Amino acid sequence: MNSYAYFDGVLTSSLPLPELLPGHSEGNSLAMRIQAGKLPDHLKSPLLHAWTDSKGTVELELRGGNSCYRLTAPGIVSTEIDYTTNRLTVMALCDDEAMLRGQLLDQILPRIMCETSQLVLHASCVTKGGTTIAFTGDSGAGKSTLAAYFQVLGWKLIADDCLKISVSDNEVSVCGAYPGLKLFADSSERLSSVHAVQLPTARHTDKRRTRQTTQQLTGHSLNAIIFLDPGASTLQIEQRRGADVLLEVFGQTFALNPGDLKATSDRLQDARRLLETIPYSLTLSYLHNYDALPGIADKLLKYFR
Repeated sequence: MNSYAYFDGVLTSSLPLPELLPGHSEGNSLAMRIQAGKLPDHLKSPLLHAWTDSKGTVELELRGGNSCYRLTAPGIVSTEIDYTTNRLTVMALCDDEAMLRGQLLDQILPRIMCETSQLVLHASCVTKGGTTIAFTGDSGAGKSTLAAYFQVLGWKLIADDCLKISVSDNEVSVCGAYPGLKLFADSSERLSSVHAVQLPTARHTDKRRTRQTTQQLTGHSLNAIIFLDPGASTLQIEQRRGADVLLEVFGQTFALNPGDLKATSDRLQDARRLLETIPYSLTLSYLHNYDALPGIADKLLKYFR
């Protein structure tokens, strides 16, 4: 069994997880054991929720209830989480280990984390000199590319895709799931850090996965959330407040069971507290083009000088 850092916690796993850094056992909010195994049949029903793509194809489904749930990515992996023992059993449904780990690290574990943390946001995040900013938006909006470009400018990467957010009375604290990036080959070659370690890539994707640093960054105070709106003809930055931005934040949060009304209400209230506490919430409308990155970064950084 190996120990790995994940968010501000530690995972003990019989499965190799090369995307993660070695973990430690003191002061963690998450302590979970991951093991490979065959899953029993007793959680085949009921179906609580199914996540689908734009064509209606099921990408992930949830079954079970109480303290035991099963999350399955059809044709890739099926997992069962027992919250009474903090044990996650993983059963492979394919022979592509990189694709299996991608589902586990980027979809399944963030949803499991929702039961023990305030918010887990679909966002990348970077920090420098006491300023920490998060980029959020739909898949393909440019979260990873912007985080990678800021890293080239001397910022440190906190997260690529999954950001844990804790809100207190006067502060928003963040930590990332792991310090890696998923980028297309041309962007990866231009934007990866000098410390980047190339990792196995799933056969179904053209994106490269790299581990960018040797340090898991936790406990940084978040200064801004930037909502990405790619495809605009001109570069614009707009301060955002009100109900529409609240729903936008909520829409980018991970959830274990979207049908759990109490958990949904709690996430909505946490999102509201986040926006009330954070200094900046901005919408960035921009042309999704690599050559536009210097101008985007320059205009954004004027807000934080």
